[in-house]
Amino acid sequence: MKEIVASIKNMTIKMKLIVLFIAVGIMPLVIVAILAYAQSASALDAKTYAGLGSIAEYKTRVLEDWIHDRMTDDPLAGDMMTKEEVSG
Repeated sequence: MKEIVASIKNMTIKMKLIVLFIAVGIMPLVIVAILAYAQSASALDAKTYAGLGSIAEYKTRVLEDWIHDRMTDDPLAGDMMTKEEVSG
């Protein structure tokens, strides 16, 4: 820590100003990058979950159609199980 303070004290005013201006210039870029990352990550999560919901609805519909087709194809299967028994 003492070496850092000593090196700063030994810097010329020109070098101190250059370092200060670079630091002040980079800070807004870092802040904007962090905010953009957070926003894009949450948007990507929302889009992914919406897609998963659509897939689940589709799969449910396909399965219900398949069960309905099997129950109408085989009259004995229709007697043995009802839709409530299958979904329950």
